[in-house]
Amino acid sequence: MVVVGDVGSTDAYHVGDEAMLMGLLDAVAADGMAVDWTVVSSDPSATSSRLGVASVRDFGFAGCHTVADLEPMLNRLDDILTAPVEQWGSSAPPEWATTLRAVIESDALIIAGGGNLSHAWPALVCERVALIRAARRVHRTIAMTGQSLGPFFGSRTRRLVEEILDACKLVGVRERHSVNVARALGVPPHKIRLCFDDAAALASAAPTSPAVSLDRPFIAVTINAFAGVGPEAGSLESLGRQLLALAAHTGARVVFVPHVGDIASNRGYDIDIAQRLSALDATGEHFVTVPLPSPLEAVWYCEHAAVVISSRYHPIVFGTSAATPSLLLWQDGYTRAKGEGALNLVGQMEWSLSLHDACSGDLLPTAIRLWTQRRDVGAALQSIGAHIRGSSRRHLTSVVRSILSDDEAPASSELDLSDPSASYLTSLVELADLELDERDRVASTAAATITALEQRFTIVEEYARTVERRATDAERYAADLERALTIKSADVEIMAARIAELER
Repeated sequence: MVVVGDVGSTDAYHVGDEAMLMGLLDAVAADGMAVDWTVVSSDPSATSSRLGVASVRDFGFAGCHTVADLEPMLNRLDDILTAPVEQWGSSAPPEWATTLRAVIESDALIIAGGGNLSHAWPALVCERVALIRAARRVHRTIAMTGQSLGPFFGSRTRRLVEEILDACKLVGVRERHSVNVARALGVPPHKIRLCFDDAAALASAAPTSPAVSLDRPFIAVTINAFAGVGPEAGSLESLGRQLLALAAHTGARVVFVPHVGDIASNRGYDIDIAQRLSALDATGEHFVTVPLPSPLEAVWYCEHAAVVISSRYHPIVFGTSAATPSLLLWQDGYTRAKGEGALNLVGQMEWSLSLHDACSGDLLPTAIRLWTQRRDVGAALQSIGAHIRGSSRRHLTSVVRSILSDDEAPASSELDLSDPSASYLTSLVELADLELDERDRVASTAAATITALEQRFTIVEEYARTVERRATDAERYAADLERALTIKSADVEIMAARIAELER
């Protein structure tokens, strides 16, 4: 089976993205199914080394930055796919031929878990469309494990996502709102499976204990770089001061667990943010920053923490799956939809806070309240923890089994698909599409205006240089006149003296 996930990067290694793919591979292996995997990756060598499976390179849509830029690449692929299959290897560029060969030689294609089917990630949407078009051309079965859909698309991205969903025998989604979006995009109810995140299955695996020694209870904190909440330095300092006060109040250490960063240098992204926050602890008594963890190490931190606080999605998944009270700090509609979607499935919607409010002073009282109630919250999560992990594994294995089965009706979802907000959310998605399209049009108009202004500025600059040259010439001419007047004035004085002398 060919499986596509958001993996491969080493300079921007994402713990959660790799954890989802590991959850799938581990669940299928534990179930005893012998599947020969080929993973589509941005760095096949790194992926094969880390996961121990075959890997091929993705199509490279990440080199484009807008949906409009991606269209020529999709058209180029379509031209290749219209040729007989046996000609793909010769007509495709070398960097595509290996990937297309993997699809031809496979029995099925799986779209692994993630949050990439939205307006925010057009290149990732097109990667999946490209693989699906190739798989459909050779009549391969396609299925999806645990995705977030939207919540916003824009009209063009929406059509591409509809194409992806239409191709899937089974559509696994990890939030109730994604169930509503899937229905709004025309997916028949019998194809939709509401599930826990793919990485939730890792909580039942043996977590890897990190080398860091922690001598007292700790609060695991993950903060990524964020925008839209005022000057970043001031916002970060506000979070840091509140976390210092939280550590002093609870007696627990605050352990910063980065989620994204450069593996080789242990720098960048969340690692840099953690180091900036750690610098606020002058004594070094309250804050600890740990290296970028592996997925199983990240699970360990969340399992052993007294509380998890995170602006990233997957620490919330790891925490709630391990019955650890978890507080989400969301920063926009996209992160809120994912994070609150995960909390909603485990009955913990109360523990969600916007980063804006957190930076404005609400983090400390909210975190203290969660700390005070941590035993009750943990007990509530503990009662469903085994169900979360077991359900995640059963879902992942059922996706693979449904591919092997000729049954057109996959097993029904273990989770209740009903949601009274369905009609509201459908309207919201349609409205958001219109707003995004309008924003794209405004952006195009703004770009044209900027270009025109740049051209006018160039003309003004040239005119200014001309004026400057003329001013310099005028200054030189004035200086010459002044010198001439000085000479004439001296001559007049000499003549006046001579006349006076003659008169005497």
